[in-house]
Amino acid sequence: MTGRPHTVRAATMSDQGPLSVLLRASYGWMLLDRYNADTVAGVLPELAKPDTGLINSRQYYVATNEQGNLIGAGGWSWGNPVTGDLEHGKAHIRQFATHPTNFGKGVASAILARVRQDAAAVKTLECRSTVSAQGFFARHGFKPCGEVLQRIAPHILMATIRMTRDRSGI
Repeated sequence: MTGRPHTVRAATMSDQGPLSVLLRASYGWMLLDRYNADTVAGVLPELAKPDTGLINSRQYYVATNEQGNLIGAGGWSWGNPVTGDLEHGKAHIRQFATHPTNFGKGVASAILARVRQDAAAVKTLECRSTVSAQGFFARHGFKPCGEVLQRIAPHILMATIRMTRDRSGI
């Protein structure tokens, strides 16, 4: 996607280091708005790990600025990220993040547009949104379906919001 100060492309394995930095910056800044500092400190090491399976699927995208720096990321998978189960006609939004200096500049929206384009066969999109990102997904037609405690690490649960968007709204 061009014509903006950023470009969206498929992530590659060489993006792992910059992705980790991006995920840590994004989640570290954004989560403090709605979660206590102990929760953020506990989940951040896990959330900052890029999902190599998602990268290898070619369904994970990064946004870069004019200098080539990663400023956003996000993708989708057929399999449920928690259980790995496949659900007919349903895909799952995964690991969306925007660098704090680029919030509100259309980066995540451009990545979500790429997801919608590439997931044309999907009947329903679902995500486990952080409480902090719920407004973003709601602005893009996702409806909340309830709070879910997500196990981030063996000893850490984090409140997330299960949200869905039907194909009719995609």
